[in-house]
Amino acid sequence: MTHFSSDDPLPSRYWRDLTASEIGALDRDRAILILPLAAIEQHGPHLPLSVDADLNAGILARALERLPASLCALALPMVEVGKSNEHQGFPGTLTLTAGTLIRQVTEIAESAARAGFRKFVLFNSHGGQPQVMDIVAVDLRARLGALAITANWFDFGLPTEIPPELQAEMPEGLFPEEELIHGIHGGAVETSMMLHLEPQKVRLDRLGDFPSRLIDLERTHPLVAKAGFAWMTQDLHYSGAVGNAALADARKGRLIVEHAAARLVELLHEIDTLPADLLKE
Repeated sequence: MTHFSSDDPLPSRYWRDLTASEIGALDRDRAILILPLAAIEQHGPHLPLSVDADLNAGILARALERLPASLCALALPMVEVGKSNEHQGFPGTLTLTAGTLIRQVTEIAESAARAGFRKFVLFNSHGGQPQVMDIVAVDLRARLGALAITANWFDFGLPTEIPPELQAEMPEGLFPEEELIHGIHGGAVETSMMLHLEPQKVRLDRLGDFPSRLIDLERTHPLVAKAGFAWMTQDLHYSGAVGNAALADARKGRLIVEHAAARLVELLHEIDTLPADLLKE
């Protein structure tokens, strides 16, 4: 079997770019397959429908660039349309039911498993479907004996170290605490990342502050706000965005993307060194 090595690297880290013989020559006991999961959904008046797909692709591309040739990891084709029915009140949103998404992701993994692959990372960039991915991961373990790990880029946290040249402009960190808690959709974080990755797609003349209704509920109904409720996006803000996009900065976006990519690389290294007897029969 062919192993990744600095002397004989594959021509691409993307599954779709390889030939059948190149896939077949991989060390399938060691290879880690990354399945990117995103969404095509509204992100307010200033961002395109492609935000989740763009952020996923940008983080993943940067992570793959950082990987040593000796680490056998490949990106499967992205599942761009996800479960986005919380955004269906706005034109442009495409959504699958949870059951359809479960079947789609499962059958992609099953296709790879038939070729002998047993390590999967479900790399998700849409906040509306982590629970769906958890269901898929357990099912892959139970039925296929696969190692299945779910990873959401937004669970990697944000960078805490600010470069010296930016510290004067960011004395309190990247963004205010309230924005980090409530800016969940098209706010400062996602808009900053888009300004870094896909600046031509950002409608700069439509940037604004789109405060979440949850900010008021925390004061008036704190137990409800803490427990949470099933919301549609318009319940949080009529625009479809939630957060202060006016705080966005491409330099901050670059820091966030680099941090998320570094954490994904760390995760892949850990998976690569897991004990062979981790999963029991």
